[in-house]
Amino acid sequence: PVDSPPAELDTEAVPIEKHTARVLQNSIAVLPFDNLSPEPDHAYFAAGIYDEIVTQLGKVRGLSVIARAAMLRYANSDRSVAQIASELNVETIMSGSVRYSADQVRVTVQLVDAATGTQLWSDGYQERLEDIFDIQMAIARRIASTLEVRISPDDPVLVSKPPTTNATAYAHYLRANTLAWGGLNPFSLVYAELDRAIDADPEFASAYASKAFYQAVMGIPEPDRPLSLDDIKATKEKARQNARRALDINPNEARAVLTLGLLATGNARFDDGVVLVERAYELAPNDIYTLNFLASVRTMQDRWPDVLAITEKKMALDPLDFYHPFGPVSYTH
Repeated sequence: PVDSPPAELDTEAVPIEKHTARVLQNSIAVLPFDNLSPEPDHAYFAAGIYDEIVTQLGKVRGLSVIARAAMLRYANSDRSVAQIASELNVETIMSGSVRYSADQVRVTVQLVDAATGTQLWSDGYQERLEDIFDIQMAIARRIASTLEVRISPDDPVLVSKPPTTNATAYAHYLRANTLAWGGLNPFSLVYAELDRAIDADPEFASAYASKAFYQAVMGIPEPDRPLSLDDIKATKEKARQNARRALDINPNEARAVLTLGLLATGNARFDDGVVLVERAYELAPNDIYTLNFLASVRTMQDRWPDVLAITEKKMALDPLDFYHPFGPVSYTH
């Protein structure tokens, strides 16, 4: 069946680290980046690249990365590093800026020890937009090294490959995700930007994965009539096809694996769904959506100690979110 997990996936249960300490070990909170681009309509680059860097950091298994949503309240905040760290219970704070001009992206970042206020390191990186992935990887590795987190050879941050080398495709992808997380933007705009990204690079796995996830969770954009069961079924099938296409290109595309897991658990293929959600957690152990869905399947399995551990981790990484800990409810369930 199309929503069964690939045969090579490990079906063993994934251990969940408990986060009960006052300060999270090997933890980092990334403040929203400042936009230094000369063109006002390039603001989405700063937001999009910020999201991508947080996502890349979240793939490092030994790091605890505070969720993007919890950090938005600190944009342009006058709180001190010590205050932010105290509110989020983290060891380090990273801040940065993005400047995009003439197809060149410059990212400047600094990492500060929350307890002492000491700058641990700072650096600037400049690449063409299509090579921005190299910057993301360099920052993730540097932070892991600074916090003395060992990256194993099979860690997702090492086995990942550049999602695209097409600057036009990447620009549309960044714009789509910025629109998606930006609040009340019509999802027709999000899907249109992702379609443009895919048109520019038909091998762009992350674009397929994002579209699949949004279709599975958010559904049909602005329907002009009441949804029918056929509408819902067709959209779920499109989500499944897009997720499968993403995994054909890149088997380690975490958001695509999670989407298939969500669809499987909601389509009477619960055991397959559990395997897929566990695999998504292996690939993206700091992703809040993955933690929500993993808590959901553990709840349905009556594995309450696991539910508690996952919920504790989720609350530690997203302490300002009061969302139901057992996962989002959508028409796909």
